Amino acid sequence: MSILEKLTLPEIRELVDCRDCETLREVLNDWMPEDIADLFDDLEPQEDVVILEALVPDKAARAFEHIAPAAQELLVRALPEAELSRLLNGMSPTIGRRSWNASRRTRLSGY
Repeated sequence: MSILEKLTLPEIRELVDCRDCETLREVLNDWMPEDIADLFDDLEPQEDVVILEALVPDKAARAFEHIAPAAQELLVRALPEAELSRLLNGMSPTIGRRSWNASRRTRLSGY
């Protein structure tokens, strides 16, 4: 956990719990995508969904690309269809295709 995460994690969690997407957007859109991806390691998938919904599409896609593939799959399962589409549209083709294939497998299998 980085210093940035240690200092902000309690506040980020509070904003997520309140679903204060406007404030989350103001705070997190200034972070590097790698730092946002590290934050996902400390949150539950449902909390990650709120974070992704709060970010501008390009920043959400860049942060998602820095998450480990196994964590990406978990997050894809938790994302609503509209948010998944928004996220995939902002991704590089290779990562977007891999995530889309994982999404289809997951949703088709019912898991």
